[in-house]
Amino acid sequence: MQQPKHQFWDADSFSPTVKYRGLVARLGAPMGEVLLKYRVMPEDVSTDMAALEKAIAAALPKGVARLSKAEARPFAFGMKALHVSIVVQDEDGNNDKVEAALATVPGAQGAELLDMGRLM
Repeated sequence: MQQPKHQFWDADSFSPTVKYRGLVARLGAPMGEVLLKYRVMPEDVSTDMAALEKAIAAALPKGVARLSKAEARPFAFGMKALHVSIVVQDEDGNNDKVEAALATVPGAQGAELLDMGRLM
């Protein structure tokens, strides 16, 4: 793979270094996307998981994050948790915006970040 010739690119990951991130964004280069995986706990056993999924999708900030996948999985003692995958733009503060949005979802007791990784 050919190395970029610009000094504001990190040669190992082909992504802009933090110092030059603003410059690259102004030049129109894509910043990339990050996949966040959360376990969302419902308030009680009788919570409708389909309705909870719709509430999460509606609560996410527009233009910042989108719901990619949601799956109800057994958690403990007959209780299920909703595992959601959310795609956000790779910019400072977007993860915090998603966590703040998940905290406001009706029917959700809380959300725990399970995994985070860059999408290529």
